[in-house]
Amino acid sequence: MKGINAIMIGCIACLAFFCLSKCSNELEVQREYAYEVSTWPLPAEVAPGEEVEIRFTLEREGDYAGAEYGFSWVQTDGKGTLRDSRGMYYTDREEYELRVVPDLDVSDPLAWRFTLWYRPTGSDDPSLRFIVTDNFGQQQEVECSFRLVESDDAV
Repeated sequence: MKGINAIMIGCIACLAFFCLSKCSNELEVQREYAYEVSTWPLPAEVAPGEEVEIRFTLEREGDYAGAEYGFSWVQTDGKGTLRDSRGMYYTDREEYELRVVPDLDVSDPLAWRFTLWYRPTGSDDPSLRFIVTDNFGQQQEVECSFRLVESDDAV
């Protein structure tokens, strides 16, 4: 009986040591969360000079108050301009803080929404790439392309 008690006491001591050695008083805060960027459905065709509303959603897997996002855009084919609701034009291949976009909707901490307007100005079918990066080095891309067609009003 003394042997069984000694084994039980040894097991309990080992278990207590294992549990206590793994405990820490430090609180670990997750700061980096995966995210995705998407757009609402876009038209496949656009007339030259016609403005296209591009609504974005940045969906985050978690909410860390210190997370910051930036965006840039690249005109991969064609020519065009990109602006926001207040008329600020965004330069191709320049990075901007997402918080500068007017009407950025952060009411849902896990799904930020913002809108930009694109206007094709060339004669070639335009293609764009939007790149969203966070302050932890993660990056997401969204590609948009349109086929230029003559508008009905041009007749």
